[in-house]
Amino acid sequence: MKRITKAITICLLFAVLIILTGCAQKDLYPNPDILVSISEFNITPGGYNDLPTTSLSFKALNGVTCTLVSYSVVYRSYLHEEIPQLALKDLPINIQIPGADWSSSRSDGEEVTSDFQIYTSRVRDLFAVTQSDISPITADIILTYKDVNKNTGTVSVSCLLYKYAEESSDDNNNSNNGS
Repeated sequence: MKRITKAITICLLFAVLIILTGCAQKDLYPNPDILVSISEFNITPGGYNDLPTTSLSFKALNGVTCTLVSYSVVYRSYLHEEIPQLALKDLPINIQIPGADWSSSRSDGEEVTSDFQIYTSRVRDLFAVTQSDISPITADIILTYKDVNKNTGTVSVSCLLYKYAEESSDDNNNSNNGS
């Protein structure tokens, strides 16, 4: 009888401990597994005045809901040297990434897509004033999230930024001559 009472007491204590942890997912504070995909890896604007946006898609793979709270972009030359004057640091965002709906047969959350301005005017201007060919520039996008379990973490994705297409001198002469 003492063994049964002891086993029940231990089970009740364990259940109380799990309930008091405050964990929304109850698997002892899991972090979200976030799949990040980028719409276009190689980004080349059509011209000097074209600043294309980049679409990023997010999906929670393990069912833990989270919110993207900020993002930073680190730019690197093709020699992998950081270009600090281009860096974007801790820009605030608020993108909710829903976890799985456990009442359905899906084991992952729905995909969320958002546009980001990674190819900035500072990147364009650096391409314009630099005499040497520095293209491509690697943009490392680091996204910070907070999840329902009060965990904070980062996920990242990269892309390559190429110099905008310059008009050839023949095109400029033809447009000036009215041909």
